[in-house]
Amino acid sequence: MGDPSLAHTDSIQDGTEDADPPHELNRKHFLTVKSHIRQKKHKELLALAEEDPGRPVNLMNDTLLHVVIACNKADLAKSIILQMPVETLAAKNLYGDTALHVTAAVGNSEVAKELFDTREDLIGEQNLKQETPLHKAAFYGHHDMFWCLVDEGKGSPYDRREDGATMLHCAIMGNEPGLALEIAERFPLLITSRNTMAVTPLQLMVTVPGLFRSQMVLGCFESILYGLYPRTRHLEKIKRTHRKALELIEFLARDPRNMEFYVLGRKQGDGGAPAAGPQEMGILSQVQLNAPAASTRRWNEPPLILGAQMGIPEYVSTILRVCPEAATYLDTRGRSVLQVAIEHGNREIVRTIREMTLGKNPILPSWLLSRVDKGTGRTILHLASANAPEHNQDALQMQDELRWFETVRDMVPKELVYSRNAQEMTAEEMFTESHRAMLKSCKGQLMETGRTCSGLVAAVVFASSFSIPGDKDPATGNPVYFGRAAFKVFSHFYVIGLSCAATSLVLFLSLAMSPYKEQQFRRIIPTKYFFARSSFAMAMLSFLVAFTCNIYLQIYGWQKAKSKDLIPFVLELTVFPVICYLVLFFRGSDFGLSFLVRLWG
Repeated sequence: MGDPSLAHTDSIQDGTEDADPPHELNRKHFLTVKSHIRQKKHKELLALAEEDPGRPVNLMNDTLLHVVIACNKADLAKSIILQMPVETLAAKNLYGDTALHVTAAVGNSEVAKELFDTREDLIGEQNLKQETPLHKAAFYGHHDMFWCLVDEGKGSPYDRREDGATMLHCAIMGNEPGLALEIAERFPLLITSRNTMAVTPLQLMVTVPGLFRSQMVLGCFESILYGLYPRTRHLEKIKRTHRKALELIEFLARDPRNMEFYVLGRKQGDGGAPAAGPQEMGILSQVQLNAPAASTRRWNEPPLILGAQMGIPEYVSTILRVCPEAATYLDTRGRSVLQVAIEHGNREIVRTIREMTLGKNPILPSWLLSRVDKGTGRTILHLASANAPEHNQDALQMQDELRWFETVRDMVPKELVYSRNAQEMTAEEMFTESHRAMLKSCKGQLMETGRTCSGLVAAVVFASSFSIPGDKDPATGNPVYFGRAAFKVFSHFYVIGLSCAATSLVLFLSLAMSPYKEQQFRRIIPTKYFFARSSFAMAMLSFLVAFTCNIYLQIYGWQKAKSKDLIPFVLELTVFPVICYLVLFFRGSDFGLSFLVRLWG
């Protein structure tokens, strides 16, 4: 009788869906192997491998060779390979991975060469997901490992996983655009390959945010390093990935015939696009049976449309630069790339397209700007007015919406500015109708901010009262500290603070009484709000400096302060604010700079 645990493992490796994973673990053997690896007892590990090379070590049914390779013990792994029987080198774990799969994931070319020199057929072995070691190397971005396996000639770069993913798909999914570019250059047939969802590599790129700079959230300090210090380790890796991603997009979109293939989606042959072969057509035929309807519609869209929907400006601009013909294709709803970008509120993409439609001989056709939907009669200006971008609305969101509307209005031909849709509404009428709720929300936020800040200003000004530090000099009638520098600073900053506090109070009261009409959000209300906030901040800062001087005079006014006394005083005032400032700066806070840019930009 065979070992029941081994039979159980075989059923899992065969892909039986109702098979359960193993539940038994030889804890003593597991701890022994772990201890030997940690203490670098190679002789003891070699003895264990010689005794029973196929014995499972853990609940993943990894053999000793799997574990040693995963721990990057290259010399020990090669020694174990040399003494193991050839037939045991093909042992698989719970996922069906051989030792070569693990080696490809780790990226150790020396161990890989030792493995397939001993047993050549390991290169073509598949795990439960039908992945070969080549798929693993592509996904994890191990350049040397991948080309080592390819150059051996035993593994096919055209093999697919069970989801239809090719090596090029795997490299993109693994966020490895550099390797993906090399694969596309050497195996151009993979450029137009599709997985079981009929997704091409170029379409797949829009689902990997790490490939694009605009999708990464970097703090102020990190943004500076990203631009100024390219040798910084982590940021240099991100920057290199972004650069390689754009190079990959350029290569994949360079041939206009490929763009036609992408646009046709699953409908190959209807417009003359060539099919990719029997295997490709077999994969595509499964889509109609297996893919959900929503997913089917999504991946029928051209890559350019997908990029506009996802809001990835680098992706869209790169495709348009190398293949402007892509802008002439429409999506499944008859929308152009400009209409899609406007409808989804992706403003940077709209600006890119606008620049490419300017001039006497623009690279993009002018009909993108003048296109009118036949069914609804909507122009791009109607789209900009009816579909406000979904942001976390702040008090000045209405100003952003007005600027966005004006930007699109400047793009539309003059004869279409007051064009009416099927409901006989102009774009301006639609804008007013669709932004009523936002207008009310912005008004409420501004009034609430005004009430809060006005109360704080009044509390600080009147609660502090006007108190001059020290007594009066009976001889002159002036304060005893009149000639001290700290007293002069106190007096000036106290008056400045009082002036700014009064200005802030008046401006916030003015905001509370404003009529809040739509067009007033374009300039006058944001300007009032800016000066109200600025004067409030200056008042608080001035009062802080004045009160600090007051405290200093009360403590050290009667004697000349020594440095050993001043150091604790300065540290008590500055340490915690400085720590807060640095933490917020490194975490991405802009300290109101974006508000200033929005107001005057």
